[in-house]
Amino acid sequence: MAFVLTVRALLPIRPPPSSTVFPAAKHVNNDFWGGFCAKGGVFCIGEVFGDDIALASQFQGPGTLDSILNFPGYNAVVEAFKLPGKADTAGLARAHDSLKTSFKDVTVLGNFLENHDVPRWHNLSVDPQSF
Repeated sequence: MAFVLTVRALLPIRPPPSSTVFPAAKHVNNDFWGGFCAKGGVFCIGEVFGDDIALASQFQGPGTLDSILNFPGYNAVVEAFKLPGKADTAGLARAHDSLKTSFKDVTVLGNFLENHDVPRWHNLSVDPQSF
C-alpha cells in the first residue's frame, strides 16, 4: 500500500481541461453541440471557417457552442492591416459592429492572428511591423 501511495505522489497532477476546441464544427448539426458540451462540463469552442457573420453567429449561444474561433473578425483585420492591401479600416469597423449585434457574447470569441488554416502573416504582408 505504501508503494502505491508513493507512486501516486510522484505522478504529475493534471487538472481536467477547462476548454475544448472542435475543428469543422459547422459540419455538425448545430443542435448537437448544446447537449454534448453540457455533458463535457468544459467551455466549448468551435471552428466555423469563413467570413459569413450570420452563419458563424448561429454556432454561439445557448443550446450550441460556448464560442467559436473568430474567423469573420480575422478576415476583417487582415483586410485592414496587411501591406500591400486595401487598408480597409472602415470594413473593420463594420465587421466589429456586425459581430457585436450578431453574436450572443463577443467577449468570448476566439480571436487570433495566425492559424494553421490560413496563410501566415509574414506571407500576407511585406511589413513585419504591421503584425
